[in-house]
Amino acid sequence: MTLVLSGTACIGPKAVFIAIPTSGEAPLTVQFTDQSVQGKLPIATWAWDFGDQQTSDQQSPAHIYDIPGTYSVSLEVSNRLGSNISVRQNYITVQEAGEGEGEGEGEGEGEGEGEAAVLSVGSAEGAIEDTVEIPVTLQTNGTQPAVALLMVEYNSNNVEFVGAEAGPAALAANKRADAYVSQTGLVRFLVWGFDTPPLGDGKLLAATFRILSDNGSGGVPLIAQSASLADESGRRITVELVSGHIQIGG
Repeated sequence: MTLVLSGTACIGPKAVFIAIPTSGEAPLTVQFTDQSVQGKLPIATWAWDFGDQQTSDQQSPAHIYDIPGTYSVSLEVSNRLGSNISVRQNYITVQEAGEGEGEGEGEGEGEGEGEAAVLSVGSAEGAIEDTVEIPVTLQTNGTQPAVALLMVEYNSNNVEFVGAEAGPAALAANKRADAYVSQTGLVRFLVWGFDTPPLGDGKLLAATFRILSDNGSGGVPLIAQSASLADESGRRITVELVSGHIQIGG
C-alpha cells in the first residue's frame, strides 16, 4: 500500500549566518550571528564549528581565534522537522600582529581607508534604583558601515544591564540591534543587516541600565572596550571609540 500525503509539505529550518569582523590580527574576536530561517517550527538546536577544533551550541556566539590562519565555519540548525547545515569556506582570516596593511594601532581599528568612524557611548545621571538610558551614537565620516559590534565594560556591582533597542540611525537603515551579556560586567551590542542600506550618522541604539549602588566616587564608567565596523562585503572599517559614564546622585 502506498501512503500519499496531501496538503502543505513539512518545511525544516535553513541555516544562515554572518560574522564580524571576518579578518584581523590575532587574537581576533569574531561575533557570529544566526540568521537562520526556522521553517514551520522554531529552531531547537544550533551547532557551530569554528574551524579551529572549537565548537559552540549557542545561538549567536562570540569566538576568539588565537592562531593566524584561514578558517572555514559551519552552522547546523535543527528542529523536529529536520536539520540543515551551512558551510562558509575560508570565511575567517587571522593575521599575525602587524601583518595587515593599513591597519590602525588603536583598539577597535581596522582596514578602512580615509577618516575613521567614531562610536560613542553616552552618559546619564540617576539615583539608586533608577533606570537610565545610555545612547550609543555613530559618526560615519564618509564610511559606509553595514554592521557594528561594540563591547562595553561596566561595574556589575553598581549597575545592571537591562536591555537595548534600536535607535533612529539603525531603524532608518532597516538594521536590527541585539545585545548579549557575554560575561559579568561586559555587554556586546550588535547592529546588523547586510541586505539593507549602510548606516548613517546618529543614535544607533539606546541601552538601559539600572543603578544598584554607589561606588563612592559618584559615577560608574561605561568603558568602550573594543569595536568592529564592517561594510557590506565584510571589510573592516577603522573606528575610534569614546567611553561614557553613569553619574549617581540623589
